[in-house]
Amino acid sequence: MAETEEPSFTMMDDDGDRSSELRWLLRPALFGLVGAVAGSLLWYAVLAATGVQIRGIALILGVVVGGAVRLGARRQRGLACQLLAVALTYGAIAASYVPFVAEAMARDQINAAALAQQPDSAAPAAARVSHPALPARAAIPPGALGPGEWTLIYLFAVASAIVLPFTQLGTGIFSVFLALAWAAWMNKA
Repeated sequence: MAETEEPSFTMMDDDGDRSSELRWLLRPALFGLVGAVAGSLLWYAVLAATGVQIRGIALILGVVVGGAVRLGARRQRGLACQLLAVALTYGAIAASYVPFVAEAMARDQINAAALAQQPDSAAPAAARVSHPALPARAAIPPGALGPGEWTLIYLFAVASAIVLPFTQLGTGIFSVFLALAWAAWMNKA
């Protein structure tokens, strides 16, 4: 009785040597990254336009990233592809929050600077804070913050965006899990 050989997660080099699994994952990672960037832009656009997370977009994001990883893996499946697809899908979701977090942080920085420049008055601090110098929907003026301040803002925004999807209780967290589940399912063994 002939034994069936399990698909290998390594590829043969020109010299006949097996390359490492990490090298084998390069192609699926690149394909998945393209899908993740496209999905992240779609997620951001819908979130910016509507202000809500739509489950259908989560489904599309998971399918696109999972399918891209599978295509990059030349239709092979397995745990390595599942983990890669889930990580890229979550990264795409988290990346879509970075502009929102960065804008809020920049707005807070500008408002804090404006409040610090106000002369002391008899009004309590809480009354002054309720009237920010820069309204919530106003554009941030060019040059309001220096390059160093923007760099720090984006570093903190990226760190915040990594945990932000899990802080969205209710439908938000369901959308995240839906996207991750579809990405993993597309690459199940």
